[in-house]
Parts: sequence; C-alpha cells; structure tokens
Amino acid sequence: MDSGSPFATLLQNFQWTNEDQNGVAADIEGGMDPAAAAQKWIDANPDKVKAWLG
Repeated sequence: MDSGSPFATLLQNFQWTNEDQNGVAADIEGGMDPAAAAQKWIDANPDKVKAWLG
C-alpha cells in the first residue's frame, strides 16, 4: 500500500474511543439504522474525522 495514499493516512490516524463506540452502539441498540448512527457520530465529531483524513 502506498504510504501517501488517503487510505493509508486514514489507517495511520484512526483512533476511536470506547465512548465513541458506545455512543454509536447505543443508537443502534435503540433502533437507529447503523448507517444513520454512523452519520450522526460523524456529524457530531468533524474534528476527529478531519484528523483521521489528515
């Protein structure tokens, strides 16, 4: 894999806390569609997502 590729950057920068995971899981357990739960988290955490993408 090219170490300069966007995917490589994402993999190198990706960090997800238990709190982040638990929030998404709780939304899904509450009946939210998994894609909607993920989008909700992304919308609430744009700085984390930007850091992942470099």
